[in-house]
Amino acid sequence: MPQEDLIRTAGFDAYFFARYLYVHGLFFLCSFVVLAVILFPIYTID
Repeated sequence: MPQEDLIRTAGFDAYFFARYLYVHGLFFLCSFVVLAVILFPIYTID
């Protein structure tokens, strides 16, 4: 495998990994906000 192909493949993998992290981070953030909205009234009532 030539060096150029290796670099291009690594960049492609990094791009997919970054997009994967971004999507899952966004999903985690949304679920965390939903959880906070659900739990906040319970804690404030007590």
